Amino acid sequence: MSLKPIKISWSDLGVRFGLKWVFKKQSGTIDSGSHIVVKGENGSGKSTFGKVLVAAIDSSDGEISWSTAEGKIDIDDVPQQIAWSAPFMEFPEDMMVEEVLDFHLAFRNAWEEAGLHTLLSSSGLSGHRKSIVKTLSSGQKQRLRLILAMGTEAGLVILDEPCSNLDSTGITWYGEELKKLVSKTTVVVCSNNRTEEYLSSAVEILLPSPSVN
Repeated sequence: MSLKPIKISWSDLGVRFGLKWVFKKQSGTIDSGSHIVVKGENGSGKSTFGKVLVAAIDSSDGEISWSTAEGKIDIDDVPQQIAWSAPFMEFPEDMMVEEVLDFHLAFRNAWEEAGLHTLLSSSGLSGHRKSIVKTLSSGQKQRLRLILAMGTEAGLVILDEPCSNLDSTGITWYGEELKKLVSKTTVVVCSNNRTEEYLSSAVEILLPSPSVN
């Protein structure tokens, strides 16, 4: 099944943990095939907002819906149509890098045949195919997260702080792959105002500061 770019709409959306609102009364739309950057101060809820967009957590208030040109997507079907990367995501520490890729491909398709392994080479990790995940540096693990997110066929890709722990070579590689990705699907970047994390064409969503919430 070829996945179509996803559109997301939300109204009066809010998330709170206990009595504290992370954000609230947010309304908006992300059009299918668009490139979005979510900005905000530390603590404004960018990562939490990203989790709601991929249906990883439920909102505390408001409504959110996902759809494609073929119709509405049920919330239970969202996870199989999105790809997501965030610095807090972990891998099975005792797997080899190539095992992580092959395990992922047992459940999801890549944009192109051998696509994830091609990205492994272009990212500079080709020499680490047999490396155990726990031996990788933080920067190498971040590249692996991005390989899985950017190389997986998806109607929506969420990249949370994608340049976290990347060196200059990694940032250049990421930028080149991002240009290719935005021509294929809906791409949302949650950024701490690092301009290298998104393209100049990105449409901005600004979350209010924590004090405003």
